[in-house]
Amino acid sequence: MRVARVSCSLAILVLAAGPAPSQEPSSYEFDGAISRSSLEAYLFRSATTMGLLGSQGRNDDLRMALNTGLKFAGRALTAWGSEAYHVSLLQGLGPKVAMIHSMDPEMILQGTVFEIITTSVNDVAIPPWAFEEFGLPVEERNFRYEAMIYPDGRLVDHWSRGASVPDITQLETRMWIYFMGRLYVDAGFEAIHLGQIELMGQNDRDHSAWADVLNRIRAYARDHARRHLMLFDGHVPSHGFHYEGDKLLLDFHSFPLRPISVAEEPQKAVLRMGHLDTLYGRSLGGLTPSGWRCDSLPYLVEVDNFGTSDREGEPTQDYFVWGYDEMCWFAKQPEEYRNEWLAYAVEFLRENDPNGFLEMPFSRCLASPADGQTWYYGNTRAPGTPHGFSVERTVKALWGHLAYDCRDAYLEGGAYLFGEGSWLNASEEPQGMVPAGSLAARVPEGGTWSLTWTAPEPGWYVVAGTVGPAEAAFTLTVDGGDQALAVEGHEAMQGFRHVAELGGGDAVRLEVSAPENTDVPFMLVISRR
Repeated sequence: MRVARVSCSLAILVLAAGPAPSQEPSSYEFDGAISRSSLEAYLFRSATTMGLLGSQGRNDDLRMALNTGLKFAGRALTAWGSEAYHVSLLQGLGPKVAMIHSMDPEMILQGTVFEIITTSVNDVAIPPWAFEEFGLPVEERNFRYEAMIYPDGRLVDHWSRGASVPDITQLETRMWIYFMGRLYVDAGFEAIHLGQIELMGQNDRDHSAWADVLNRIRAYARDHARRHLMLFDGHVPSHGFHYEGDKLLLDFHSFPLRPISVAEEPQKAVLRMGHLDTLYGRSLGGLTPSGWRCDSLPYLVEVDNFGTSDREGEPTQDYFVWGYDEMCWFAKQPEEYRNEWLAYAVEFLRENDPNGFLEMPFSRCLASPADGQTWYYGNTRAPGTPHGFSVERTVKALWGHLAYDCRDAYLEGGAYLFGEGSWLNASEEPQGMVPAGSLAARVPEGGTWSLTWTAPEPGWYVVAGTVGPAEAAFTLTVDGGDQALAVEGHEAMQGFRHVAELGGGDAVRLEVSAPENTDVPFMLVISRR
């Protein structure tokens, strides 16, 4: 039996040595272009993770991502207005993005460039390379809000005073979007959601202005992105865009679900082909940016948020569902119906248009409070996440992801049950398993906590999680493991990942010891590869 042991006096980052020759190629591999099968694999395991990398982000959201098998983290940074703030935030996200990718290097993190520009952009300096990209003389100046809005006054102050819809045919707007695109590439993002691109493109009849800026970002990504690709999508009420013949502007499409109130059954809603501007059966096909052709481009449908109405609780038949936007309606439903409805929506797409995939609701703001909350979290409700809306286990089942999660461990007969049919043994009372705040678990100061997990059946397993931020003793031992790479560090949270082929009965052992002056948060998920 081979044993790989990693130990260090500080928090440790454990990376897999790479897939062994006996492993099948991952469905999530791409470089420079993405195949249809790989794109659809990502869209199948996609979720809206609004705020994951912003002010609403919580460590338990990372645990949920690993536990469910999330591969496409939609809207991980949601940059709506407040341009100076979001630029500063984005420029500092590189280490956190790298930490997430240390746990799952296949995960795509999506940023956003929305249909809004505010006067805050006047406080953002333009770097020399942005001028050079567009063949302009380099100046020492900031972006100019007035140079981005529609010259004829259309959609000016559309969102509020000093918050307008930008015009993509204005050079300043394209410079801004290119600037943001490069920042996303440099931070490690691999997708950008463009919101309501038709609002920004009312003067761009042939979509040449949009094609110009997106292709500039794609060219930069080919040389600088993690896997040499940046994926773009946006809402398409006209069902998609061509330029230069049948070239598709976007890599995939996206749109709201558009549920319809069922008047005879209060709060119930259904999906219907052909309702309003729905995308079902209508996604435009053509030549994709990755070079393959399709009759209908794959797309996401999401539980959208867009505001409140004056008819809350009424069986409206327009864009609102029972008088609420989609996200508020969904959050206000009983837990059982919420989970039933997700399964229903997945089945509706499978039966009516297999080109469409449901972007699961993991995290999103609420325009109308639900259960007293103004933010929706899909996490399983637990002591550390008392406001979770508990769709996590349903999503995990719908995605067919087999994982064993430290959050699900509980005491039974002197041992901790960890997942389905697998036992772990802990060294002492389970203070390490009691969630604290938004963390998955915590080892108290001066304490030591260990667990041993036994593989229920042979196969390839991924052991991943986070530890810290704290100075700690951290040891991971995996039966059957190949080499592992240890990197020291304790000033920030560290991610770890180890891939091993385990036999039935082989073990994974984790030990975390906290120093006297601090406690140590950690999280662990073991999943089948």
